[in-house]
Amino acid sequence: MGNDLNSNEIKPKISDYLLSNLSIYLDNNKHDLFYLGSEEKNEMIIAYLELEDIPMFKSIELKNTILFDLFEKQQNIIHLRKGPNKRSFILRKDVPNVSFEF
Repeated sequence: MGNDLNSNEIKPKISDYLLSNLSIYLDNNKHDLFYLGSEEKNEMIIAYLELEDIPMFKSIELKNTILFDLFEKQQNIIHLRKGPNKRSFILRKDVPNVSFEF
């Protein structure tokens, strides 16, 4: 990419974009994500986000529209962890949401 994704100039722009295009709901209650940073690997951008002070929950819903307005065939790989459990999903423009229970 040529730019440092975690520079003081670029990091806030990436954070604003990601947080406006990614939502997470625990037991139907929206929670704020925190953007930690990004890195580029093998022509992909990997963004790291987390939730803080997570309450006990049973269900989770993720809504993701990152880059869907720019690239018709955009796919976003999502990895979610809860304790030792990890779930992974591929979200696309035609399937931008995922819901499940741990």
